[in-house]
Order: sequence, then structure tokens, then C-alpha cells
Amino acid sequence: MSILYGLNLCSYAIAGTFVWYSVYHLENEITTGKLDLYLTRPMSVLGQLICSRFGDTFIGQIIVTLMFLINALIKNSGILSWQMAAYLICTLFGGVALQMGAMILMGALSFWTLRSERIGELFYYQLRALTHYPLVIYPGWIKVLLTTIAPWAFISYYPALIVLNKAVTKWEYVCGVVSPMIGFLFLGASVFVFHCGLRRYTSAGS
Repeated sequence: MSILYGLNLCSYAIAGTFVWYSVYHLENEITTGKLDLYLTRPMSVLGQLICSRFGDTFIGQIIVTLMFLINALIKNSGILSWQMAAYLICTLFGGVALQMGAMILMGALSFWTLRSERIGELFYYQLRALTHYPLVIYPGWIKVLLTTIAPWAFISYYPALIVLNKAVTKWEYVCGVVSPMIGFLFLGASVFVFHCGLRRYTSAGS
């Protein structure tokens, strides 16, 4: 439980430091017409949004969740070889990439819906909260949902199975091994969707 919670919240806080205030809340920039200002500058719009606000409020969460995660790993130090430590670091980076991708994707939906924060509340926050607990306690379709449509299980659940040597099936083992890669692939796909939305954007300003 501690490792699940730590991986989930730590990667969320790190990702939120860069994109939560700006990209996730993109609907505010679109509906007020402020996004037009970014289009007049030579730097990429996504890069400008990321640089426009540093999420300093997440620093406390990062420190607390790192302490939480390190404490859990110390209590399970017998299973933590150097290979597993390297995997855990890759997993954390992959989780950050996946969480950033999710925030960017939810923000990018504003190009089509104008209001995407409610969608994000359901498909990102509420569904991601399920991964604070082992997915075996839920019906099977929940596990499928969090592996395929909303792949939040790759943030912490599958990596935790690898770290704790709890992967029972070959599918669980494979999902755990590829979890870091899934995070970066999801981030790349989210950036692609963002640019697709940006190309269809028309000014909402007066």
C-alpha cells in the first residue's frame, strides 16, 4: 500500500509542478482568449505554457511522498537489489511522464470541448484514485479499464508487483516491465493530441 501510494502521489506531484497550473487548466486560456498571446511568440505554445507557471505548491507533496516511499522501501530492503533500484527509478520517471501526459491530454481536450476540467475530474482524478489500492480488490473490468482505456495502473500498480515480486501471471509481469515505456509513449501521444488541437484552434478573444 505504501509503495502504491508513494509512486502514485510522488509522480503526480512532480508532473503537477510543470503542467498542472498551466496545461491542465488550458480551458481558462482558451475561453479568455489569452492563448492568442502565446501564438505570437517564436517559442512553442506548449513550452510557453509549461514555463508560464512553476507549481511551487507541489514541492511539499514531493518531499512528503518521497519520505513515505523511501520509508516503505527501507522496510522492504531485502528485495531491493541494485537492478530493482534502477527499475524503480525508471518507473518513477515513467510515472511522471504518464501523469504529465494525462494532464496535457485533459487540457488538450479543451480545444474541442472548451470545458475539459470536469472530464479530467472523472477520467483522471477519480479513476486514478482507484490505483491507491491493489486492483485485485475491484471487479475484473476495473483492472481492464485502468490498463487499456485509462492506463493509470502503469503508474504504480504493475510496477509495485515487480518490486514486491507479486506478479502472478505473465501478463502482469510484462505490464510491470514495460510500465516506464508506457509512460513515455503516453506522454508522446498526449503531446501529439495537443498539437492536433492547437492546429484547429480559432481565437476565442474579442
